[in-house]
Amino acid sequence: MKIKRVFTQPNSSPYASIPFEKRSSVIRNPDGSTVFEMQGIDVPAHWSQVAVDILAQKYFRKAGVPDQMRRVAEEDVPAWLQRSTPAEGAALGAERDARQVFHRLAGTWTYWGWKHGYFDSEEDARSFYDELCYMLAMQMAAPNSPQWFNTGLNWAYGITGPAQGHFYVEPASGQVVASEDAYTHPQPHACQPFDALISTPSGPLAIGEIVTQNMIGLEVFDGSEGGAGKTRVVAVKSNGQKPVYRIALKNGVFVEATGDHLVWAADERRGVGRWLRVDQLAPGQRMRLVTTTAVGQTSEERDIAECALAGWIQGDGFVGQYDKGTNRSLTIELMTVNDEEHAYVMRLVETVFAGAHYKVRPVESGNPRLTIRRIRLYGETLRPFVEKYELLRESRDHGV
Repeated sequence: MKIKRVFTQPNSSPYASIPFEKRSSVIRNPDGSTVFEMQGIDVPAHWSQVAVDILAQKYFRKAGVPDQMRRVAEEDVPAWLQRSTPAEGAALGAERDARQVFHRLAGTWTYWGWKHGYFDSEEDARSFYDELCYMLAMQMAAPNSPQWFNTGLNWAYGITGPAQGHFYVEPASGQVVASEDAYTHPQPHACQPFDALISTPSGPLAIGEIVTQNMIGLEVFDGSEGGAGKTRVVAVKSNGQKPVYRIALKNGVFVEATGDHLVWAADERRGVGRWLRVDQLAPGQRMRLVTTTAVGQTSEERDIAECALAGWIQGDGFVGQYDKGTNRSLTIELMTVNDEEHAYVMRLVETVFAGAHYKVRPVESGNPRLTIRRIRLYGETLRPFVEKYELLRESRDHGV
């Protein structure tokens, strides 16, 4: 390929015409406590706060980034394009400059292009790298989320990690082979729809729930070790809207994924399998499913009590806050109709709201077999629970 420069100049930084400034990104809980914070990160000055937050919270590599690096000499690669590895004694930390991310993305793409003969000359490779860095900084071009997360971590920082079960096409042979580690040949493609279920030791969870609740650190089964192997979620990001295919299997199971998602399939029973894109599948082929995962963790007692109490409030309770009158406190009311129900709900209340102020009052009933009681709780100590489960919304749908 010959690459013509449009935005950059030879022998000049691709960022020469782009002002950068220091910004901050913070995530807070409803009670004001800090969940995530990065101060003094370097980004293009024209970026919106939303763009800064996505970069800092999702795309910056948070660990294993050396503060000093050395090149890994390869005779067939120009010095400026050679891979990097931590220098002796280097301290490890996080990415803090958008240019680090642009470099590892554009640099890796250029390195792969050079290694496999895409460019007519070194000048074309350098033009490709500089133009990409400029376009990423100016938000004129962007890859999908897995590229931001994974691409370049090995080329730029020497980061490896255990193999995660994904495959790549070996350019020399054209064969699909297992990736030997997590980042030399990273997994930078494919998406699943919001309600696609992911197997975890706590049971199946919708991938959309994992994303919207930002479940960083969640353990998930990855298909290794006969289905028992696990890895952890390191970042999440909604990848927009794409066409989703539904694959119906003979056993009644169906799988949903975008067209570029890879699955293991064979043309006939016990035939030789291969990795195929979902949009390449045809009726009659056989697809392999890993079904050996199981629930391996028990829920925390408080989590169970919170969910049970939220359900009771929705079915037989009330949450509100009046803006007039003498009582303007946040209020939760729960109703019980017999001694067994009352004892159960009070156990939930004492578990979730230990030490909170409450009153219990009898309620008259025309049915002598019922012992109806109203449990009423007040105060701001209730708010984190109410907001967590979205109980003030005027809807029958609440958070879980």
